[in-house]
Amino acid sequence: MTGSDGVRVLTCDEVREMAGAFVLGALEPAEDAFLRAVAGRGTATPTVADALRAHVLADAVYRSAAEGGAPIDTTAVGEPA
Repeated sequence: MTGSDGVRVLTCDEVREMAGAFVLGALEPAEDAFLRAVAGRGTATPTVADALRAHVLADAVYRSAAEGGAPIDTTAVGEPA
């Protein structure tokens, strides 16, 4: 398939096939899933919700340390209680 600017547009499978000539071995499952998600054929991981949860937990660690090790409630942000 060729784009409107005359440049060939490759599908995910075509990129994988071509990359195989340059890469020793097959793609890792996570790399394959990422390429398929970029091509619109899958769900990318981690999700935005996963990333938010990681940031909430990292923030809680810093806040707890600043407060002398006090417990920090993280259920209010990023997930149901």
